[in-house]
Amino acid sequence: MANSRKRVGFNKKFLNKKKLLAVFKGLAVYTLIALAALIFFYQVSGGPKTDDSSEVPISQIVSDVKDNKLTKISIEGDKVTAEVKDSDKKLTSHKEEGESIYKIFESSGVDPKSVTIEIKDLSVQQAWIGILSAVLPILILVGLMVFLFKNARDAGQGVFSFAQSKAKLFSKDAPQIKFTDVAGAEEAKKELSEIVEFLKTPEKFKALGARIPKGVLLVGPAGTGKTLISRAVAGEAGVPFYSIAGSEFMEMLVGVGASVTGDTPILIKDKDGIGLIPIKDFVDRFYTGNEHSVVKKTEGIQTLGFDKEQNGFRGTKGKQLVFKSSAWKDVEAVYRHKVPEIYHIEYLGGKLQTTGDHSVFVRTHGGIMPKKASELKKGDLLVELPLNVKHWDDVVKKTIHRIKTHLFEETSKITLDFWEDDESIQYLHQFVLQNPDKSSSYRLASETGVCQTTVLNWQKGVHFPQVLSKKLVKLNLPDQVSVTCKLMKLFGFYTAEGRGTGSLEFTFGSHEPAVYGDCIDLMEDVFGVKPVVLERKDHSVKINYYSHHLGRFFARFCGNGSHNKHIPEILWLLPKKYFLAFLEGYSRGDGYITKSGKLCMSSVSHQLIKELAWLCSMHGIKVGIKHERIKGGRIILDRPLPDGEFWTLIIGKTSNPFLPQAKYPNQFKRAIVKKVTKKKYHGFVYDLCGVENEAFFGGEKPVLLHNSRVRDMFAQAKKNSPSIIFIDEIESIGRQRGMGFSGGHDEREQTLNQILVEMDGFTPNERVIILAATNRPDLLDAALIRPGRFDRRVVVSMPDLQERKAIIELHMKGKPFTKNVDPGKLARRTVGFSGADLANMLNEAAILAAREDKTAIDNHDLEEAATKEKLGPQRKRMQSEQDRNLAAYHEAGHAIVGHFLKKVDPLHRISIISRGLSGGHTLFPPTQDRSNESKSRLLEQITAALGGQAAEELTFKDISTGAASDIEIATNIARHMVTEYGMSSLGPINVNPRPVFGIWRGMKEGVDLSPKLHNAVDCEVRKITDSCFKAAQDILRKHRVKLDAVAKALLEKETLEGDEFEKIVGKKKSV
Repeated sequence: MANSRKRVGFNKKFLNKKKLLAVFKGLAVYTLIALAALIFFYQVSGGPKTDDSSEVPISQIVSDVKDNKLTKISIEGDKVTAEVKDSDKKLTSHKEEGESIYKIFESSGVDPKSVTIEIKDLSVQQAWIGILSAVLPILILVGLMVFLFKNARDAGQGVFSFAQSKAKLFSKDAPQIKFTDVAGAEEAKKELSEIVEFLKTPEKFKALGARIPKGVLLVGPAGTGKTLISRAVAGEAGVPFYSIAGSEFMEMLVGVGASVTGDTPILIKDKDGIGLIPIKDFVDRFYTGNEHSVVKKTEGIQTLGFDKEQNGFRGTKGKQLVFKSSAWKDVEAVYRHKVPEIYHIEYLGGKLQTTGDHSVFVRTHGGIMPKKASELKKGDLLVELPLNVKHWDDVVKKTIHRIKTHLFEETSKITLDFWEDDESIQYLHQFVLQNPDKSSSYRLASETGVCQTTVLNWQKGVHFPQVLSKKLVKLNLPDQVSVTCKLMKLFGFYTAEGRGTGSLEFTFGSHEPAVYGDCIDLMEDVFGVKPVVLERKDHSVKINYYSHHLGRFFARFCGNGSHNKHIPEILWLLPKKYFLAFLEGYSRGDGYITKSGKLCMSSVSHQLIKELAWLCSMHGIKVGIKHERIKGGRIILDRPLPDGEFWTLIIGKTSNPFLPQAKYPNQFKRAIVKKVTKKKYHGFVYDLCGVENEAFFGGEKPVLLHNSRVRDMFAQAKKNSPSIIFIDEIESIGRQRGMGFSGGHDEREQTLNQILVEMDGFTPNERVIILAATNRPDLLDAALIRPGRFDRRVVVSMPDLQERKAIIELHMKGKPFTKNVDPGKLARRTVGFSGADLANMLNEAAILAAREDKTAIDNHDLEEAATKEKLGPQRKRMQSEQDRNLAAYHEAGHAIVGHFLKKVDPLHRISIISRGLSGGHTLFPPTQDRSNESKSRLLEQITAALGGQAAEELTFKDISTGAASDIEIATNIARHMVTEYGMSSLGPINVNPRPVFGIWRGMKEGVDLSPKLHNAVDCEVRKITDSCFKAAQDILRKHRVKLDAVAKALLEKETLEGDEFEKIVGKKKSV
C-alpha cells in the first residue's frame, strides 16, 4: 500500500509536469500564431498606426483640400495620408483601386495645386505583401483549427477558454465623469446614487422585493447640469451610456430605417451639382469599410421629395392633405445596414427591391398613404411621377385628367463657360515635368490619368498639350455660350449622334437631309461655325467641325461615346421648353414614331435612358422603359457586331409632346402592383433620413418611397445591459397627446408612443434605465410619468451659495487670476446664476482679459462678464442729449426708490449704457438665496420697478415708452399676488389660468370665473400697481435733490458702481 501510494504520488507529479509542459507548448504555438498575424496585418496596413492619425472618408480629404486645411498628401498605392495644417495630426483614407487622385479632385471641383502631392513607390512592399498574404493565411488557418479542436475536446479546460465578452461602450460622450467631477447638485446626486447601486448590485434590491424605476426624470431650469449628472451616473456605475436629444430621437424613430437595395436610382443635389445615381454610390460616401447600422448626418444635400396641399374635402381630422407636386427637400442623414431578405415588387412599368418593413406610398380614395412592402397586394396602386388624378373642371362641367408634376422655376439668362478645364491639364503637365525622378512613368501615368506614352513625350519635350494653347484655335469661338432652346436641341443631336474625340462630329443617315440640315443651321446660329460634310458609302453623312475645343465642350456636358452619354446637368433645373428642345433633338437622331403614334428612343446607355425617364416624368410625360438584347453577327463597316443590349424609352401617343393633342390626352397606364415576392439577400440596404414629409422618389422611374422606423438604440441598450439611455429635452417629444394639428398622428406623437412601447418592453432582468431631462415637466403627457415609466422625479435646482462657489472654483482651474479675485465674493454676486451661466461667465471674463492683452483675469473682467451674461453685450450707439437725459433720470429713479425701500437689496450698479434691448440698467442682485418671498418684499419690488416712470413724470412732466418692460414686470408680480398667492382682499383663492397644449400652446385657458370675480381680479391688480406707483412718486419727491445728483453723475460717467452711488445718497438702511 505504501508503494502504491508512492506510485500514485509519482504519477500525479508526472501528470502535472506533462500538463504544465502542454500549457507551455500551447502558449508557444498561440504566441507564434499571434506574431504571424501581427506581422501580416503590419505589412498590409503599411506600418503601425500612430495616435495622431484617424481614418476618414475620401470625401472629407477632398473637402479639407477645398477648405485649405491640409498641407501635404502622400499616395501609397490606394492609401491616402494627409497632413493637417498647423497640427501634428494626420488623416488617412483609401481611394478606389486604380483611381487617380487627380481625377477625384477634378470631379469634385478641387484645384490639386492647392496642396502638395507626393507619390510613393510601393513595388517592393507590395511584393512582400504578396508573399506574406499567400503563406500567413495558411498558418493562421491551421492554428485556428488546432485552437478550436483543442477547446472543443477539452470542454473549455485548456489554456484559452471561451468567455462572454464585456459590454461594448456605445456612447456619443464616453461616460468617464464621476459624481466627484460634478460641482453642486448634492441632493440630486444622493438620489441618483440608488440607481448606481442597482446597476452595480441588483441582487441586493431584488432580495427585498424592491422595484427600481425604469425611468428617472431630471427636472430643473436650463443650465443646471442635468446632462452632466446623467453622464456621471453612467460613469459611477461603469455601464454603457446612450445620449440623444429629443429632436434627434424623433428623427431616429421616424425618419430612419429599413431601406431599398443599392441599385435604386435617386436624384441628388449638392454643392457639386445634380445627378441621378444609385443610392449605394451616394450613401457609401459617408461610411468607411464595413461600417453600418449607424446614422450619418449630412449637410447641404437635397433629394426629390414632394409638397402637400389641401384638396378642399373634409375628413374626420379636417381638410385632407394630398400630393401637390414633387419638390427638392433637404436630406438630414443617411443610413445603411444589412438584412437577410428583401421584397421584390413588380408593378406595371417597373420594379423595386426593398426590405419588408420599408414602406412605399400607395394611392387611396382619400389621397396617398404609406404601406409596408410586406403588406402590399396585387392591385395596389403606387405613387409615381407623373401623377394622374381625376379633377372636376368647372368650365367644361365634367371630370378630366389632371397631371401633377414637378414645379420648375423660371430662369434668368444663363451662360456656360466654353474654355473650362485648361488649368487642370496645365497642372498635370507641370507635375509630370517637375517629377521626372520621383516615380516611374507608369506610376505618373496612373496618378495623372493620362497614358504612359504621353507622359514620356511630355518629359522629353516632344509634345505639348494641345488643349492648353488657344493659338491653335482657328475658329472664332465664344468665351460664354448662352443657354437657349437652340443649344439644348444641339445637345440632343449630339447625345444621339455626336462624338467629341479630337473634334466635333455628327453622323446622320443620308436619307435625313432635313435633320442634319437643321443641325448645321443650329451650329452656325449658336457658334458661328460651318462644317465639312462627308457622304459615305454606307449611306451615312458625317458632319465634321475640326475643333478639339468644340468637341470637348459638348463632351463635357453630354459625355462621349455611346455607352457614356448623359443629359446636360443643367436640364434638371430648366423649365419644360428647354427639355422639350433637347428631347426633340435626341428623338430626331435616335428615335422614331410607330404607326400607333408612340415615340421610341433607344440607347446602349442605361444611365441616359433613366435620366430621360426621370426628366420626362418630372415634366408630366408618361414613359415606359423596355430592355432588349441583340445577338451579334450583323456586319457594319465590314466588321461583325458582338452581342449587346440596349434600352428603349417609350412615350405613348396621348403623352407624345410632338404630336397634336389627342382627343383624350394623358390616358396612360398607372403603376399597379402585379406581384410581390420575398427573396433571400445578403448585403447592405440603404435609406435617406429626415426628408420632409418622410418621403423621397427613387427607382428606374420615380416612385415615391417612405421612410420606415428603426429601434436600434433600444436594441443596443438591451443587448449591452446593464446600460443607461439618456434623452435630453424630452418635452420636445413627450407633450400631451391628442391636441395637435393632425389629431394625434404626427411624428412627435408617434415617437412618444414608440417610447412608451419600448419602456413597457423592458424586463427587470434587462437592467436598462432611461434618464430624461426637462425644464417643463408641466407639459409632459400623463402616460409618460405614471408608475412603471418615469415614476421617479429628481429635482436639479439652481445652485445655492456653497454650490456656486464650488462650481466657480472648478471652472477657475487652468485660468490665471489676480490675487484679489475671491470665489466666495463672486458666488455671492451671482445669485440666480445656473452652473452653465457661471461657466460661460468665467469664459467670457477670460476672453475680455485676452482682448485687453492682460496676463491674468481681474475683478473688472468678472464683473463685466457677469453683467454681459444676464443683460447682454454693450451697444455703443449715438444718443441724442434728450435720450441721455431721459435714460439718466429713468435709471436714477429706479436706484433712488430701491435705495430707500428697506427690503430691496442694495444697489450693485447703475448705467445708461445700452445692453441687449434695454437703454440702460439698474442692478439690485440678491444678497442671499431665497426660496420664498413675503408680501412686503413683492410690493417693494413693484415700487422699485415703477420708479423709472415715476422719475420721468416728475422731471419731464411726461412719460416714455422706455418703461414698457418695467410695467410688464410690475403687472406680472401684482397679478401673481392676486391670482396665485392670495395676497389681496380677495383672500386665499387660486384663479390662475391653466396652460393650453396642442396647436394653441402658449395661450392660457381661463378658469371658470364669473364676470364679477374677473372684474374683481383686475381691480385688485390695478389697486396694487397704483399704490406702488404713488409710493415711488412720494419717495422721489422727498429725495428730489439726490435724484438730480445721481442723474447728473450718470450723464458724466455713464456708469456708477454701488459704492459711488452711496457716496451721493448715503448708506442704505436695511431691515
